[in-house]
Amino acid sequence: MSVEPSVLEKIPLFAGLSQQDRDRVAADAEDIHADAGATICRDGDFAYHFYALVDGGADVMDGDNTLARLGPGDFFGEIGLLVTGRRTASVIARVPTHLVAIFDQPFRRLETEIPEFSQQVRAAMGERGWTPGH
Repeated sequence: MSVEPSVLEKIPLFAGLSQQDRDRVAADAEDIHADAGATICRDGDFAYHFYALVDGGADVMDGDNTLARLGPGDFFGEIGLLVTGRRTASVIARVPTHLVAIFDQPFRRLETEIPEFSQQVRAAMGERGWTPGH
């Protein structure tokens, strides 16, 4: 099920896009809801989705170590999609969490077609110590 474009306005990664580009992203995105304690993605699994938090919170985990605490507006999953092919950490919902998810192929298409989206995703990857392999 696609996401309402207005939901994307809450996420800084998408808020600066034109309405037309937000509409394109929304058409490819899915609404996901995770209960507190739910595993959103598991370290080592194949990476098929990119995620952005709308509401709630999640922890990025390496075993029992918390690497980062995510909140509304944060995103994750780009490293697995663009660099490693597998998840580099687990992400666990801390509280009931609403996310938008974009599957691999639509994500790659959007990244090619919307330069502002690509630049922000790649800037975040650089801040996290990763660079795309291409």
